[in-house]
Amino acid sequence: MFMNFRLILAGAVALSAAGGAAWLANAALSAPPPAAPAPVVQTVPQPASTVEVLVSARPIRAGDLLQADDVRWQAWPKDAMTETYVVRAGESAPEVAGRVSPTAIAAGLPIVPDALIRPGERGFLAAVLPPGHRATTIPIDATTGVAGFVFPGDRVDLILTFSVDGERGDSLASQTVLHDLRVLAIDQKMVQQDGHAAISKTATLEVTPEQAEKIALALQLGRLSLSLRAVTAGSETDATSLSPLAGYTVAGDVSPLFNKRVATNGAGKSPVRRVTVMRGGEASEVEF
Repeated sequence: MFMNFRLILAGAVALSAAGGAAWLANAALSAPPPAAPAPVVQTVPQPASTVEVLVSARPIRAGDLLQADDVRWQAWPKDAMTETYVVRAGESAPEVAGRVSPTAIAAGLPIVPDALIRPGERGFLAAVLPPGHRATTIPIDATTGVAGFVFPGDRVDLILTFSVDGERGDSLASQTVLHDLRVLAIDQKMVQQDGHAAISKTATLEVTPEQAEKIALALQLGRLSLSLRAVTAGSETDATSLSPLAGYTVAGDVSPLFNKRVATNGAGKSPVRRVTVMRGGEASEVEF
């Protein structure tokens, strides 16, 4: 009896296990397939909206005279704009040539034309001058002004022609009294818009206070002329090492006729003194 019970129990357990296995197999077959992973959406960053604004094409120092090629157009983010920036509205840029910046501007930074000082405005010439320098004006003409080919921004030497009575009896001499001066203006123009040569009456030069004193005296001694220096004059002797008395030219260096005239006139010799001596009724001259 007990054996029959054990057999029945074992059969029931086996039957239950078989049924469970069958149920699991059926559940596995009838289960829906696993869902596919959601596609990854890649977000492409949109470029920031930009406009073209006027910027400096090179580093601009305080006091620099601007030229037309010192500015250019450059893309600028709209969200970084201010109302002072100049936005491109056509092919031509605003006219900035001849204006001076009172402050330094790094290359690529926006240009604000209203912050630039225009020629003729108060403080314009003072803004052009570097600290410790002065502006002085001299008269020029077609000859002394290099036939109008000297423009604002050029560098020149200053030659003085004057009358002198030297040991050789030369009546005229010339001498370079100042070197490497910057031309600030020709007449009252700080920039030549057309770039054409024109005969002018005055030239304004950038000088030190000591140089201004020399020019004021030189104008009383004789005639001043401009001598244009090359653009690559940096390879020449530095101006600070040149003494005004380093060299000069006298009339005898230009033409030997002056030396002949001196020899004929006996210049350079001690004058002859004559004295009449009376002895009784006779008169005689004595030279010494």
